[in-house]
Amino acid sequence: MSPDPVLVRSRPAMIGTRESRPRRPLGLVEGENVAWSVMSLLVAGPVLYGFIGWGIDGLVGTDQVFLGLGVVVGFVLSFYIVYARYGRT
Repeated sequence: MSPDPVLVRSRPAMIGTRESRPRRPLGLVEGENVAWSVMSLLVAGPVLYGFIGWGIDGLVGTDQVFLGLGVVVGFVLSFYIVYARYGRT
């Protein structure tokens, strides 16, 4: 016995996809996610590039020259990533 074709056609075609789920309005939780993402990018960039600069200073034998350069490069790249990801509309 086969299912009734009318009942089969009445089911939603996209079960479990983005279109079938109800959309949540943007609220405080969504804004907090963006804020934490921006803050983590602005902290992680200088820390990462500063650590790389510190390693280069150790290899070359200089006294915190590349550390400062790495921190500055990290800030610049972090600001660029934040602008590229969230600043443009």
